[in-house]
Amino acid sequence: MTPTRRYIYAARWRLLISIALLFAGASSFVAWSTNQLKPGVRVIFYDSIPLSHVGTRIYYWVTVGFCWVIVCFCAIVALCALFSLALRVTNPHILELGEEAIMLPHGFLQAWNARIPYANIKRVREKKFADRSVLFISTEARKFEIHAAMLPDIESFEAVRDFVFSCAPAINAPSVSPPPPV
Repeated sequence: MTPTRRYIYAARWRLLISIALLFAGASSFVAWSTNQLKPGVRVIFYDSIPLSHVGTRIYYWVTVGFCWVIVCFCAIVALCALFSLALRVTNPHILELGEEAIMLPHGFLQAWNARIPYANIKRVREKKFADRSVLFISTEARKFEIHAAMLPDIESFEAVRDFVFSCAPAINAPSVSPPPPV
């Protein structure tokens, strides 16, 4: 009987905070710069392109509309990062390797847990993307991914990988895809 192995499975604090600050700042800056546009200006790009009265209106409303699309996108990304921070504080995501199954957080913002019995695992492979590793677990029903970046360190990822390879009966040997050529 082996003890249950538990690992924190969530994005890093610094990453979430920097994404929230970056996109909130970008949203604020674009909103401020959109507010600086004046609808009566008859030239753009420092007097290099003169516009008619109709051209001025079209330019103004297209620019304002485009800027507010950017503001909304940045605000949504910042809110998602803040929501991820709140979820990480209130409901920590744990990758649990039990005797019979893996409990893996999955879905949007890792809000749900999936139970993957070792007997149902059909294929496991590791793929390296630059300096990142991802463990792909395939069952009959669906496919799951375990990202090394979501675990505390690379040693945790290697321990999870080795444990899954040792517990899944249908797997003969580890399958590692080489990195793509440059």
